[in-house]
Parts: sequence; C-alpha cells; structure tokens
Amino acid sequence: MSTFQSNILNIYGEKGKVWLDELPLLVVAISLKQELRDLKEAINLSYNYVLSSLQGDHHIILKIGLDSETRLIQISSATLYSCFCRTNRDMIANARI
Repeated sequence: MSTFQSNILNIYGEKGKVWLDELPLLVVAISLKQELRDLKEAINLSYNYVLSSLQGDHHIILKIGLDSETRLIQISSATLYSCFCRTNRDMIANARI
C-alpha cells in the first residue's frame, strides 16, 4: 500500500476506501469530459491525487482531493484556468451524458 493510500485510509476510514475504489473511474470520467490526454501520476503523493496531462496544447495539472466536508476537483494550467466540481459522483454522472 502506498503512503497516499495509507494516508487516505487513516484519515477517512471507510469513506476513504470507497473514494480510493472510485478514483480510477473518476479519473477516466474527468479525462473524457475535459478532453485530457497523456495523464501522468505525480510522484510522492500524500493527501491529494495529482496528475499532469495535456488539454489541447495546454499543460494541465489535475488535483483530486477528499476532505471531511466536500469532494473537490481542481483542474488548472499555467494560465490559471480552473474548474471546481461538487462531487465525484457528479463528475461521473456528467461524463456519462
């Protein structure tokens, strides 16, 4: 188990386990909806899941985190573009449309 997985499980317990289980689907849903490609996981993850990718010609950082109040997803680039989404389930549902 990675440090990232261990941290999430230690902090969030069962909620963290569910989130970790859903994370691969969430990444696929976001990448399809936001037209991201060439996703690469950052090294040394601790509390947020971070990937670099391309969106068109723009280098993008995708940061997915779980906190005790809400689930937030942030997509940002060097031009300070960002998108916040309410929940993992909203992103997965919207990606299926």
